[in-house]
Amino acid sequence: MISTPLTLDKTNVVAGDTLGSKVTYQNISSSPISVQAIVIAGWPPGGTDAGGPYQFDLTPALGRQTIPPGGLVTLNATRAFTANDPTGSWYAFSTYQDDSGVWYKGPNVGFTLAQPPAGGLVISTPLTLDKTNVVAGDTLRGTVTYLNTSSSPISVQAVTIGGRPPGGTNGAGPYYDLTPTLAAQTVQPGANATLAASRAFTAGDPTGSWYAFATYQDAGGAWHDGPSVNFTVAPLAATPSITPGTSSSSSSVNATIACPSTGTLPYRTTDGSAPTTSATQSSTATFSSSGTLKAICAGGGYAPSAITSATYTITIAAGGLVISTPLTLDKTNVVAGDTLRGTV
Repeated sequence: MISTPLTLDKTNVVAGDTLGSKVTYQNISSSPISVQAIVIAGWPPGGTDAGGPYQFDLTPALGRQTIPPGGLVTLNATRAFTANDPTGSWYAFSTYQDDSGVWYKGPNVGFTLAQPPAGGLVISTPLTLDKTNVVAGDTLRGTVTYLNTSSSPISVQAVTIGGRPPGGTNGAGPYYDLTPTLAAQTVQPGANATLAASRAFTAGDPTGSWYAFATYQDAGGAWHDGPSVNFTVAPLAATPSITPGTSSSSSSVNATIACPSTGTLPYRTTDGSAPTTSATQSSTATFSSSGTLKAICAGGGYAPSAITSATYTITIAAGGLVISTPLTLDKTNVVAGDTLRGTV
């Protein structure tokens, strides 16, 4: 059954907008339930549940899965509307297909699609991001420019670059927007409004596929979302361990590097420099004289880890061939005919 009803992030949509939606189902039975699909459908004016047309569904859909007793499944889906879409009264609804192929429809949620007024505030320079792969500690920067193509001033309440984590939607969040935003202003005919914003990512941020988008709020309070730009937030690999750790020895040291994160590999240096993925890829290092081993773990879909280091002090005692038993002679006085014997 539907535990959290379908919600839409807009009730009024114009060509160029993206409609976001969210619904949650729960298995309230005592047995697992298998479903073939869960979909949020969109119907234009004149459309019917059974007769379609079907090309207006929001995406993505959820595929085949088994929901355990008490289990929840949430679908977030969106659709970008274009000037070719029919205008008028639309509706959306959630629906799922059971294991036997029967569809079960939820309540309709209405919204209106209209064409934007002639001219208007349009994106003249698309949103660009300075990174497509981000790790904790990085700062993501985005820039977008709007242009007033109309013959009249346009008032906006805000211009924002939104950031959404895996599973997020434009309207429903969660909201990881870049800052700053552009405050309320009036854009004159032919004038530009440029926003440069950024966000610093931390280890507490969700990892996976994110997206950003530019959006502005008009004088009436409606938001107008631009196209999405995707990027990835990668988890940091776990820090490697080095055995033995920092120590002193009177003989050579054979060190071993271990990477805890599955699929990651160790990269190391022995000259004291900071290792990168261009350094030697090896899980061992041998020191016959004093030195410092530094290592990271990387690969397997992880960002490079923090650096681990170990310093070895090698002190080999001075040695060589020495007299252990001093020379002795069997005589201290010798005459002709004697034999002198010595031992060492």
